[in-house]
Amino acid sequence: MACVWKVSDGLAQLDAPGFSGCVLLDKPWQGLHGIHCRGRAADGLWLFQTPEPAPQSGAEDQTEILDWYVRQSDLVVTYAASDAWPVQTELQWRAAEAGEDKASVCIDLLVSLQTDLLESDPTLHVGCELPPGELLHLDDAAAGRFVPVEEGEAAFTRTSADAAGLLLLRPNDGAESLALAIHPKDFQRLTASGAPANGWRLGAELFGPPLEKGVIRRGWLRAAFTARSDDERQALEFYNDLAHAAPPLAT
Repeated sequence: MACVWKVSDGLAQLDAPGFSGCVLLDKPWQGLHGIHCRGRAADGLWLFQTPEPAPQSGAEDQTEILDWYVRQSDLVVTYAASDAWPVQTELQWRAAEAGEDKASVCIDLLVSLQTDLLESDPTLHVGCELPPGELLHLDDAAAGRFVPVEEGEAAFTRTSADAAGLLLLRPNDGAESLALAIHPKDFQRLTASGAPANGWRLGAELFGPPLEKGVIRRGWLRAAFTARSDDERQALEFYNDLAHAAPPLAT
């Protein structure tokens, strides 16, 4: 079974082997949600909310969709620049089977930014809401060592200078683990707050230097579901595959 997107009345539904979820085209700040994995509802899981945090009241009226289409296992949506965010944004959702035996599901979000201004700030904040469970981060990429994230409000902050952009969630309810990765060239800062008993809120900051007119900036994030029994090794493998992958092509 292939990974397929179906769009109706502004709702994009993803159906993949052992996985499903949806995206509201005019509400990108809700991300991928309504997720089911291996027949179980992943309650409390919202992936790649863009931008994060959610817009203030009335800001949703500024979300103008310039174009959208489905191509194979990709859903591509382009949003117009606005006064609040003077950068044209393209979100490319990509789904694929992954892992050695194709038993895992991998969700990529590729973000492309461009502006008509001579110079603008391209810093993009992407959020995730995670259900209760143990959350770990890659502390030593060379050794493949993961350590637990401290619980509390804003207790965890890492930058590209001192950490890799890889987290691993082991939900309390379910046999699947979830790896969340940011391409090292795009990763600026990562924050986490919450607790194993209550769930977690993640914030990822992408891109750094100013964005100039005529330049397209692209970023790449990945969420991969994997069996709990070998999750650290597989999470590291997903991350290394992302880090060494060829840059995404323009759409």
